[in-house]
Amino acid sequence: MRSAVRLLVFTLFLIALSCQQDEIDRNLLRTDDMPFIPTSELAGTASVNYFAEETFTITTKDALVETRILNNPDYEYLENFFISVQNGNSGKTKVAKLEILIDGVPVITYADFKTNLNIVQKEITLQEGSVLEVRLDGSRGRFVKIKIDGYLKNTTISDIDGNYYHTVQICDQWWMAENLKTTKLNDGTPLTVIFAEADWWGHTIPTYCWYNHDVTNKDVYGALYDWYAVTSGNLCPTGWHAPGDEEFQELADCLGGNQVAGGKLKETGTVHWQSPNTGATNESGFTALPGGMRDIGGLFKALGTGALFRSTAVTGDGAQGNGWSLNYFGTDFHLLDYERTISMSVRCVKD
Repeated sequence: MRSAVRLLVFTLFLIALSCQQDEIDRNLLRTDDMPFIPTSELAGTASVNYFAEETFTITTKDALVETRILNNPDYEYLENFFISVQNGNSGKTKVAKLEILIDGVPVITYADFKTNLNIVQKEITLQEGSVLEVRLDGSRGRFVKIKIDGYLKNTTISDIDGNYYHTVQICDQWWMAENLKTTKLNDGTPLTVIFAEADWWGHTIPTYCWYNHDVTNKDVYGALYDWYAVTSGNLCPTGWHAPGDEEFQELADCLGGNQVAGGKLKETGTVHWQSPNTGATNESGFTALPGGMRDIGGLFKALGTGALFRSTAVTGDGAQGNGWSLNYFGTDFHLLDYERTISMSVRCVKD
């Protein structure tokens, strides 16, 4: 008799524990409030919904297999699409097995959902007419939620070298959200690379270079350009141009003034910026990176500590060419005059 009572008490305890855990699951992750990570935080620039959130639910005892044609002609079919998948919202709604494929290639599997992780987000590449395939296995009522974000065609531009750039609207201006990487003017004229420091001093021709002449810096930091390149009139993609001081000042004013604009322009964190990267919020989407500079003597400096952007303007008698500067220890965004040969990053602005 005593053993039967103990068994009954233990069984009731397990039932209560299960109900309590299920209630915790419901409170933590409501089905109508799925906490997807904004893709702008991952991509650095604002993205918009490409494939609206859809729930795929197992409704029979058989496994679910469904496909969707991902055809949205408003989007540029490049990199930086993001797929987000939620596996159920509690222990009773998560599927036992799942596989998400794009054009027949698995992009998310059940192995991606590690302990206590029920939302996975990954970067994917799509083509116009790509096929999304969803394969689920589990008991009836279990589900996954899927959404895809990406970039509209009007937020992506390309240069003559075939490099693509995401762009962002800040107040009334459209800016590139990445540093320029072109090695040619937009009429096809190659820019010169000057390697030797002895040849650098006093040059008067348009030049470009990678920081430390290391092409591995290209993808993240872009190229460095002198004042002669930015004033050539043909450095930026067609329909865009290198900015002058008035456009940089308009950008600063839009973000609250020169003393605080820097924080709103800088990429957050210390992956690229040296600590402490003071005040960085990137709320503008500009994603300023510390690409450094090549100085008057041809030496490379400030990678990781300074973002410097060439302006087409000149100071005083015109002997100096202007640039705008951000640093890792403050939020200021300010104008400085530099010798014309000094090379910096370039951000183009739309005509």
